[in-house]
Amino acid sequence: VRLKEREVYSLTLLAALSGGCVYTSDTLHKIAPDRVELFRFVQPDGVARKPYLPYLASNRKDIVLVHRNEKNGKVILFIFNGTDDDLLASYSMEELKLGKLCFRDFYAPNEVITGDTLYLTTPAHGCRLLIGAENSDFEVDKASLWGNL
Repeated sequence: VRLKEREVYSLTLLAALSGGCVYTSDTLHKIAPDRVELFRFVQPDGVARKPYLPYLASNRKDIVLVHRNEKNGKVILFIFNGTDDDLLASYSMEELKLGKLCFRDFYAPNEVITGDTLYLTTPAHGCRLLIGAENSDFEVDKASLWGNL
């Protein structure tokens, strides 16, 4: 099976954020530098975490995982779209059990997203990775997924 770059990144993030194992079938010394960088990015930091799955019991096409650092209020909001079509969906802060937050898209960190309900398009076989905090004065950690909490 040949996966597109978007699919590799999306599935790796899904595994890492859901608490699953991230592994490769490639010979370790032959892994491309961008894959090594991806593995380093999702590498656990030694803190046990369990995601909140707000829509697990609903009939949605996306998978939504929320990680929250209770000490500083920072949040990782991950949305996975495994369908063949781009998916426009709404995400209520109340349903996500989140208060008023400012989000930055990991892939476009200069844009701040706010609101009681977020309306987001997630690409087919892709994901959205949003980092949230109580105010917009924060940086997205590009080196470590868990450094964003």
